[in-house]
Amino acid sequence: MTPPVTLVCFDGSAASRRGLDVAQTLLASTDLIALTVWQSVANRLAEAGSLGAMAVVAHESADQAAEEEARAAAARGAAIARAGGGHAQARVEEADEFVWKAVLKVADEVDAASIVIGSRGRSPLKGALLGSVSREVLAHTSRPVLVVTPTHPPER
Repeated sequence: MTPPVTLVCFDGSAASRRGLDVAQTLLASTDLIALTVWQSVANRLAEAGSLGAMAVVAHESADQAAEEEARAAAARGAAIARAGGGHAQARVEEADEFVWKAVLKVADEVDAASIVIGSRGRSPLKGALLGSVSREVLAHTSRPVLVVTPTHPPER
């Protein structure tokens, strides 16, 4: 029988590293996929509601750099998990639209038993204004989701 897969959203940040650590501790019997999602410059601007997406020139180099950074982060996350004794692989996905949709697309593709995602610990106001990948993942999936908060909650 194939062990269940846990999808760990990993972007290299301290919050995502803590999420990976918690996943390894609590979900040690699952295989991990360290997922890093990246967006093109045009998609980031469009998601932010900016009309500047049409004015972006020479975005190809920025997009290439974002994809390379995502590949490096995913590889780092999988390597950290393997160093801790787990079975892990790296996965990179480009978000054609919203990051949370790409996370759920991959979760469906790999039939993830659970999703682990770090919370940036934004204040309620910033979270409401900027949106929240973790909030949207929670709202749009029937899979178990573990949202890992920062080690020290932000001041409110």
